[in-house]
Amino acid sequence: RALARQRPQTEQELTAVYGIGGSKRVKYGADVLCVLQRYRRNQDDVSRFLSSAHPKPLRGPWCVGFALDFYSKFEGADWRRTELGDLVYRFKYAGDPTVADALAEHLARLLHARPEMRADLILPIPSTITNRAFDPVPLLARTLGKQTGIAVNTTTILVKTRATELQKAMTNLAQKQANMKGAFCVAESNAVRGKRILLLDDFYDSGATLAEATNTLLAAGASVVCVLTVTKTIHSGL
Repeated sequence: RALARQRPQTEQELTAVYGIGGSKRVKYGADVLCVLQRYRRNQDDVSRFLSSAHPKPLRGPWCVGFALDFYSKFEGADWRRTELGDLVYRFKYAGDPTVADALAEHLARLLHARPEMRADLILPIPSTITNRAFDPVPLLARTLGKQTGIAVNTTTILVKTRATELQKAMTNLAQKQANMKGAFCVAESNAVRGKRILLLDDFYDSGATLAEATNTLLAAGASVVCVLTVTKTIHSGL
């Protein structure tokens, strides 16, 4: 128990563990330290992965999807937002539209590095909340379109058919899927038929919203649908 709690990494630290005397240290010390050091390296690898900023694949009915980074991370027992998570918070919840350029720049770099995500048209996920000073995802889509030269439509193609509840108010995947079932339609099918569509959102959690929108676009004749989000929740899969 003392070894598990203290996790010594050197012979001096091992000697300080209660119950490890000279004979045990000589007989078992090297092997014990090897095990503990290997465990620490594995834990450090996990910690580095969870806190590092590199694209995270998103799986669903779309062709290919990525989030730029996790929204948050753990440093020891402390939860905190990642750098991109802070930008999303400022953009979405603090009402700071100036962040759009920085976010779009990150997204544009990923698209440049991922030719399989080439698109003819960027479509933002329609917002659930309508009383903001500005609608963040359409603004981000327009900014990304300016930086990449990809056409953007924010209002007249992918539209909501009804009001939906906030997804974050749902407690499980079944509720989230039911909340979004039939929530979208394609108002201009000619605009998507045979096209490669990039669906854009700021945040990925369960994927229910993006899945429903993807299926709607494919049913309307889109040839390929790719998904791109700025961040994803840390618990939605690695």
